[in-house]
Amino acid sequence: MTRTKKTLLFAVCIGLLIAGGFQLLLSGCGKNAGNEIYNYTFSFSGGTGRTNIECVKLEKTGADIYATIRFSKKNGGKSRYDAVRINGETICGENEFRIPAEINKNFTIEAETLAMSKAHWITYELRITVDEDTGVSERSPEEDRQEKDKENAEGSTEETGEENTEENTEGNAAENTEGSSGAGPVLDETPPVISGLKASEVQREMHSRLLRIFYYEDGITLIEADASAGISRERKKKDMEQVSGGEQDGYSAEDSISGVIGGLYSGAIIKYLTAEEGQELPAGIEKEYIVIRERPKSVYIASEEALDMMKESDRTGLITCHGFKNENADDLLEEIDFAGTYDDWDLKKMILKKTDLAILPEEFLKQENKAEDGSDPVKRYGMRASQMGMTLWIDRSSSETTDEAKAEWRDACEIIFG
Repeated sequence: MTRTKKTLLFAVCIGLLIAGGFQLLLSGCGKNAGNEIYNYTFSFSGGTGRTNIECVKLEKTGADIYATIRFSKKNGGKSRYDAVRINGETICGENEFRIPAEINKNFTIEAETLAMSKAHWITYELRITVDEDTGVSERSPEEDRQEKDKENAEGSTEETGEENTEENTEGNAAENTEGSSGAGPVLDETPPVISGLKASEVQREMHSRLLRIFYYEDGITLIEADASAGISRERKKKDMEQVSGGEQDGYSAEDSISGVIGGLYSGAIIKYLTAEEGQELPAGIEKEYIVIRERPKSVYIASEEALDMMKESDRTGLITCHGFKNENADDLLEEIDFAGTYDDWDLKKMILKKTDLAILPEEFLKQENKAEDGSDPVKRYGMRASQMGMTLWIDRSSSETTDEAKAEWRDACEIIFG
């Protein structure tokens, strides 16, 4: 073989090697690269409530997980975040950052914002949950849908299809807030799926038509209380607008975490989640549930039924102020301060008493919109309570028709007391 032919053959081989390597590189940088994770949920907590964070992409590289997170303003505007710190590493960018992440546990980041008069670092807690039963899916949602369609076409029958529809209808009670008849939200009949928590195998049978109690692993309990059945309350357009304080840069008081919690109290179903102090809960869960960690030490009470319950359980020593007018006051309350009625609190006295739990009568839910701005009073009081670090418990045991159902309200109260 001549030198020229050898040189040409060598060049061809090199070219093939380069082409093959380039093809291999392309195959690893395609649409999914075999590493993108699809079936996950993302939540966060922290900040003032004006910023939204979303996880736009989740990837697995070897044993490492990387998340691409994006900052934006809740009102739809553009944020001004230029850096994120995590595990001692600073990652620069412009509102979007690819960061190392953890799965099925909370992890903390700091983000630098330029939106204020000077740069500030704000701490956020993030959580990415991947279903442990289905594991990590590296198929896109479209690929999952096509695979399911294929499985259904091969193995489904008309009978099983009907059964699946029925099961799905029951299983998604928590997600479907509007029934087929157009009715509002209803209480769950089975433990709802809460990302990051696992329901206990043993649950209790409930008799109440207004209350549900569900148990989750690690001693976590969910209490659902119906705040709409039998309640007629005028709602105005202002209910969806600001409650107190003026707007600033397109934001109102409702954008704060206290505004979010106030909204939870004014919903048709009030949901409480109890956990031990210091126990880790999924980041962001406080936006969907009223979280109770610390056991009450100072109670304001304005419900006669709840007062009787506290007498039976020997918890009257926790009562530091009450909302009964003198003519209706119980002898037990003579030495306890009056702190305003259920619809007209003496906030100064409540603060001085460090009130952390207010037990209110059903009438609290029936208040009319008396404020000049037309705001929902339940929401307004919920915001105030959140700002004071106080939980509101609205006792509706008087509307129950059986002793078993009334007793379940006492049990729910005991769970809150711990």
